Amino acid sequence: MMVGAGSEALEARGASMRRLLFVSGSALAVLAVAMTVTGVLLAPSGPTLADEAVRIARVPATRVSFVIASLLPVFVTPFTVALALWAPSTIPATGPGPAPGRTGAVRRDPLRVSAVILTILYAPLSVFACTSQYLLVPRLAEIDAEQAAVWYLGNESAFTLGLDVFAYLLWGSAAILIAWRLLGGDQVCCGRPRSSLL
Repeated sequence: MMVGAGSEALEARGASMRRLLFVSGSALAVLAVAMTVTGVLLAPSGPTLADEAVRIARVPATRVSFVIASLLPVFVTPFTVALALWAPSTIPATGPGPAPGRTGAVRRDPLRVSAVILTILYAPLSVFACTSQYLLVPRLAEIDAEQAAVWYLGNESAFTLGLDVFAYLLWGSAAILIAWRLLGGDQVCCGRPRSSLL
């Protein structure tokens, strides 16, 4: 009786995880396309970066792609964390819980923990970099256009661009750790048979 209840709970957990991955993954894809299209169609233009920053302050439509970009971490974070927790692992369980070697169960796996931490660090950095484009840059452009250009993502030496690139470096590292686990990297490099994942 207990085995049946346990497998039903595991099945329900898997179904809810698949739903979360589908919803957040679909929303992420839609947002990425919307951000790209609005970024191309509504991008500010001007002879200098300061002029572009002033245009962001004067034409609210130029901020749309930044608003959409600031929403990406809202969907990337649960998608990545769910994927990290769902990735199979053959690391033996410590303490009470599922039997060692069972795949799919959450364990204190250093790759999973690292992926979750990197993803959680990514989210606020990326949100800050993108929200500054529609909250900070327009205000600065009204006061000092040259100072606004320093914060503008269109400036390749902008602090916010470096911050956003670093945020995506963290998220990319998390994705690599998850991919390593999903592809059975520990079995390949550590001499364990790949069939232990199946």
